Amino acid sequence: MTKKKIFIIGFSTPILKDVVLQLQNDGADIVYWQGYRDYFRSICQDGTNFSGTIFHYATDAIRSIPPVGVDVSAFEPPSRDLIERLSGYEPPALFLIERADYTHWPLARKRHIYYEYIKFWQGMIKKLQPDAIIFPDIPHSGNHYVLYILAKALKIKIVITEQIGVESRTLLVNDYEKSSLNLLADYEANRDKKYRIEDFSPDIKDYYLKHADSTLDATPAYQKRALRRQVPFRTPTFKVIIKHILHLSIFRVTFSYLRMLLMKNEEQFLDAPMRGWRYQLIVKKWIKINRALQAEYAAAQVAPDWTKKFIYIPLNVQPERTTCPQAGVFDDQLLLIETVAHCLPKDWVIYVKENPNQLNLGNIFCHMYRYQGYYKNLSRLSNVHLVPADTSTYDLIRQAQAVATGTGTAGWEALMRLKPVLVFGSVWYMYCPGAWRVMDVISCQQAIDKISNGSQPDKQNVLNYLAALDRNSIKARHFRTLYYQEGSYEKSDFINHGDNVKNLSQALSNAILC
Repeated sequence: MTKKKIFIIGFSTPILKDVVLQLQNDGADIVYWQGYRDYFRSICQDGTNFSGTIFHYATDAIRSIPPVGVDVSAFEPPSRDLIERLSGYEPPALFLIERADYTHWPLARKRHIYYEYIKFWQGMIKKLQPDAIIFPDIPHSGNHYVLYILAKALKIKIVITEQIGVESRTLLVNDYEKSSLNLLADYEANRDKKYRIEDFSPDIKDYYLKHADSTLDATPAYQKRALRRQVPFRTPTFKVIIKHILHLSIFRVTFSYLRMLLMKNEEQFLDAPMRGWRYQLIVKKWIKINRALQAEYAAAQVAPDWTKKFIYIPLNVQPERTTCPQAGVFDDQLLLIETVAHCLPKDWVIYVKENPNQLNLGNIFCHMYRYQGYYKNLSRLSNVHLVPADTSTYDLIRQAQAVATGTGTAGWEALMRLKPVLVFGSVWYMYCPGAWRVMDVISCQQAIDKISNGSQPDKQNVLNYLAALDRNSIKARHFRTLYYQEGSYEKSDFINHGDNVKNLSQALSNAILC
């Protein structure tokens, strides 16, 4: 049997290496592999298992530096016809490229990087003729996104493991804008069934019961980890310095700190690697912006009036793939809010809550989407109010008439609590009855009219949709828990390392090699 030639994009963790080894045993020929993080270096050095693979560091790919040993001098620039075919995807591609701009490149230069990405991927596809391309998540770097849209245009098989709010599950999709059509077809085929909680797999049952019990904290573990994120390149405080003196570790710590300041930083940004001291200065400037935004938000916020009828809009963290590319034009969340506000009944209000992770000082990229005046302008909209970021999202869902979101987890959490949802983006739960897909003022008005007249999700429909998810998703953890290895699993994971690798490998093999 002829082996299928595969591009692997972004696989950079121990478990995903094991998955790739199994794919090779099943008949995959890994002709190109792009990755990042320190662990990827050890993969690149594995000449025994990957002797014929072209390895490419993501930091190089972002800067349009080709893989070692690959001559790109003969690669053709993209034609006008190809650029025009991809033009609908150019705005999100430029926004994704913007994420990697730490030094304020002009827009014209970033547009040329976009063309460079097309040129590179077009050349690599012609050179290596891949049968399929695997992404570990919805592509949300400029470099990966351009490969995705080009592969779509050239009709090359795409397989994405879409990460969803149910942490023990992953969906395989070919097009993020459609998400899982198998999930939709299964639900439609079984929509008249009467599935019960007892019918679910243990992990799905546990997940549902956490959300059904309003007294439990159902905040996903990955969100809690994000809140603990520390500011990089922090200057030691006087208290910390004294502590290290007392523990006789001051010389070791000082050496590490100086090394951090002098070494070149390998962040995935467009410009050449910069020394740590220079990066620290940039980070300090960003933190200053964050503090100003925190003050602006605090000045604009008001306590929610629970006696009012309201639509709850939880803001997504940005930059993140949940809005770009998944929310499309509603990556601009102000546009989303303005659309809902335009359609709001006169006696209703909108409560907007910022994601606590957005203004966390550890989120040094906050300034890319929140800017001076952002919250002031938002609070000036008619009947729109900012509520404190520490307000319980579950209290807001419970009291709301509806929830509006691009693709946020709060939308699915609302459906499980039998609250209708206005969905502005592309997300796995968008096909569930009770989720109203919104594209413009007309569809938004129609949805709100239905909701104001009493339309709400039916519990049986939600249970049936969750049952379809149970059957059509992969029981696996591999992304948000980045470094899962043998022995690092917990009982609450509902899976062990061997089954994790087996489930992912089998699903990918069936999607690509069969």
